[in-house]
Amino acid sequence: MLDKSLFDVCVIGSGPAGITASLELESEGLKVLLVESGSNSFNNNIQSNSDAVITNTENHAPMNEATRVQLGGTSLIWGGRCVPLDSIDFQARNFVENSGWPISFDEINKYYPKACKYSLCGESVFSSLSSESRIKGGITPSMKDSNVLSSSLERWSLPLNFWAKYRSKIECSSNIEVLTNFTCTKINFENTNDHVSSISVSNIKGIQKKIHSKFYVLACGGLETTRLLLDSNDVHEKGIGNKSGLLGKFYMGHISGKISSIKFTKDIDKVSYGFEKDNDGIYCKKRFTLSESEQNKSKLLNFSAWIDHPLIGDHTHGSGFLSLSYIALSTPILGKFLAPDAIIRFAKESNPDGSRVGHIKNICFDFHKLLFKIPFFIWKRFIQKRKLPGVQIFSKIGSYPLHYHAEHSPNKKSMVSLSDEKDQLGRRRLLIDFNFLNVDINNVINNHQIIDNYLRENNLGYLDYVKKNLNKEVFQQARDGFHQMGTTRMSKEIKDGVVDTNCRVHGTKNLYVASSSVFPTSGQANPTLTIVALSIRVANKIKIILKPKLDS
Repeated sequence: MLDKSLFDVCVIGSGPAGITASLELESEGLKVLLVESGSNSFNNNIQSNSDAVITNTENHAPMNEATRVQLGGTSLIWGGRCVPLDSIDFQARNFVENSGWPISFDEINKYYPKACKYSLCGESVFSSLSSESRIKGGITPSMKDSNVLSSSLERWSLPLNFWAKYRSKIECSSNIEVLTNFTCTKINFENTNDHVSSISVSNIKGIQKKIHSKFYVLACGGLETTRLLLDSNDVHEKGIGNKSGLLGKFYMGHISGKISSIKFTKDIDKVSYGFEKDNDGIYCKKRFTLSESEQNKSKLLNFSAWIDHPLIGDHTHGSGFLSLSYIALSTPILGKFLAPDAIIRFAKESNPDGSRVGHIKNICFDFHKLLFKIPFFIWKRFIQKRKLPGVQIFSKIGSYPLHYHAEHSPNKKSMVSLSDEKDQLGRRRLLIDFNFLNVDINNVINNHQIIDNYLRENNLGYLDYVKKNLNKEVFQQARDGFHQMGTTRMSKEIKDGVVDTNCRVHGTKNLYVASSSVFPTSGQANPTLTIVALSIRVANKIKIILKPKLDS
């Protein structure tokens, strides 16, 4: 049992949220214990403890692809895309049931600049119309923002392994202690039911400890955080923070895929199809989004889309470079070195029969080009510090696949609960019932139609759909599990959610959540940048409480 006076804050989980919160707390002289289930190296035995029972595996990725139990957490398999939430995401929209945040966009927006610094993605500038942006204009010179915007920017991290980046700072700090290979199994209440007295931790060798701290921050990922709150039910029978009955409900991700190609008929040789660099050498990419007024007028969920490369497993793209990429990714040993498991799986799924004949023909036909292109790509993608985020191919005919990434509506029946199956530490595994509704599918199709109308009306081009039955195609592509949001939703009143406006678990005085699980809505943006921003905010809330006591 550790000395009760030793730690001011115990942070559980060492991913982007946990590392950010720990560093923010440490900067004010607070004593922090950072608890991590894994260690510096990957251990499949430890990773397996995060496995879950998934009712529909077609909709949800396996947990070993979606999470990483290791120092650095999911940042080890993160692509690095950084996008903020939008103002409309925080509004209660009468056409989106259960929408609205109990805090304003401005309350999160002020933390994005610092979150960008932690994420190594440059300045907090996400529009090419900003006076601070070196990147100007739309996706083509003729594109002007109206109801459809093409000035929206996504920014890219290195990509960033948070532990690799901040390890030396953490290990050199006299205020942060790191406990590895121990998993938090219970949150304990001893004298009262509103003040966490300790947490119980165990390792796979059966060693158990109790850790005492003044405050606790759950930063162990969207689903593991929810699992811990559900399974710590000795005092709170339905789970901690579950007086509303909503703990584990409203499980959201994003709906993403490709159902069309965008065919430009104007400025074909001037399409911004790839990545551009800003003043600091940060890679950025332009995206299609819809204006707030258009979303309200057409009653649409939030949506984004960007120019992408063809499915690399489909040899009909005719690109020797893409074919070589596919063969490299689908080769077991080489693939593991090049990309996360999820990317490898997507590459293989894009070539269902696994044939390589067409790919070999593409490579042979483009062999002379590859001699020059491959060394250049290897340098930019794997060697230089600021790495190229991905492959982009110029189209001579002005035709590009359009990748969409859309909001997943908050649905109470999309949820996680505890199963009867247990892991090797004796914890009940999660039962995941993750699903999409017709409104999610229709939203994707309707957003595409508005972009198509915009292109046609302005004589810029049009969308060419890959299949006739769009509804069926979107449903088949609907799959997530990587962006784990909503299961500890934020609310002003205890009856409406799990955490309050400061991310403190309802009904407790010293337990906080730093995770995308607090998101009441998912928006169109990837969640990592906002997770980091929220973690800074959580740390600030705790500092406000603890700092006067330290100064006195």
